[in-house]
Amino acid sequence: MYEERNEKFTLKDIILQVLFIALFVFLLIWLFPTKGYVNQKVDPLLDTIFNMNIMSMKDAAKSYYTLSRLPQNVGDKTKLTLREMLEEKILLPFTDKYGKECDVDESYVEITKEDEEYIMKVNLKCSQQEDYIIVHMGCYDYCQTTICENKDEEIVDKNDKPVTPVIPDDNDDDDDEPTPQPQPTKKYQCEYVLNKDGYYTPWSNWSEWTKNKITVDAGEEKVHEVETKSEVETEEKQVLIGYNVVKYYDGTKPIKKTYQVVAKKKIQTICDKWGYVETTTVSENKKYVGETYLGVFTSTQPVTSTSTDRYELVSIQDIPCESNCTVTSQYTYKWYAKTYEITYTENKETGEYGCLHTYENVTPVYGTIDVIIGYETSERKDPVYKTETINTTHTYYRDRTRTFVSGSSQKQWSTCNNSSLINNGWIFTGNKKEVK
Repeated sequence: MYEERNEKFTLKDIILQVLFIALFVFLLIWLFPTKGYVNQKVDPLLDTIFNMNIMSMKDAAKSYYTLSRLPQNVGDKTKLTLREMLEEKILLPFTDKYGKECDVDESYVEITKEDEEYIMKVNLKCSQQEDYIIVHMGCYDYCQTTICENKDEEIVDKNDKPVTPVIPDDNDDDDDEPTPQPQPTKKYQCEYVLNKDGYYTPWSNWSEWTKNKITVDAGEEKVHEVETKSEVETEEKQVLIGYNVVKYYDGTKPIKKTYQVVAKKKIQTICDKWGYVETTTVSENKKYVGETYLGVFTSTQPVTSTSTDRYELVSIQDIPCESNCTVTSQYTYKWYAKTYEITYTENKETGEYGCLHTYENVTPVYGTIDVIIGYETSERKDPVYKTETINTTHTYYRDRTRTFVSGSSQKQWSTCNNSSLINNGWIFTGNKKEVK
């Protein structure tokens, strides 16, 4: 069977199959358009979304910028970012045509004060698109709010082309409702205020001359003036002519010398014979045998002998001292260290193996002491004055003052675009009323 079917497969069959495949591909292309075709059909809708978003920012900014928030001087600008608008809850979050959030910092509304109107720039930057519009605004007779858009000026984009606002149709079922009739145009008046500058009163009379120094506080230079003059007067005065130098012993600066002395003797009992001995009880016997001379020292206070040292007074000398010094006398002593001989008495009893004979090894232990041998001398310079008649220059002061009278404020109602009042310094107060 397989061989028979291969023999019947002709060139005509192959051509028919190729034509069938080409027809199938053509049908697929016709039924499923290319990406460029889809974008061409959808882009106008996506541009409508961008237009609606930028118009939403414009309308939210109009409700936010009251007169108190508008720039006051010609050329001044004020700026409100999309982030601030969302934080102030004057606008709901929105996305661009790709479903992404727009840049909340690079998207903004900027208002600039011109001579007779305000220029609003609304800039919107999204993921793949950025553009802005220009809106002319002011306080006109037909405004329903404090300020509104200028009817004689179109909204234009960055290429200065007119932009038509897009308003979404939320209710498609309301086609049968009657068309609203145009309302009569309302007329309004705005309140203006004229602020007059303050002024200074005339200066007061000068005060009497005085030696007491008069100064002007910071910030009061325009309301307080001080005048000075100098006069030479003869008077007696104590004049320094020299110093009287006095030398004295400084009791706070003693002169010391270090001595090395035998502080005590170390007596050690050494056993030189061992065997079985009886238990020995040793009793210590201390015997005074003499003294060791250690030297001479001085002190500002009396010294009392102890059981180990003896002090022999040699002399007492008065010391010249400052009035606040506590040292008044100097005591000189000879110092002797008492020496003792220590012996031991042994009482033997029957005991175990131990020491049979001992001897004493005496080792001197040396130490150092600081002995005051005198005091340093210091100098004091007592000033010496004499009375002289001299000429002294004194400065005298006097002052005068004035006050500042604050400016006044005047209000009146007029048309909301009265250039005559504005040119004469009148400004809007923010109050507005309807005129019948």
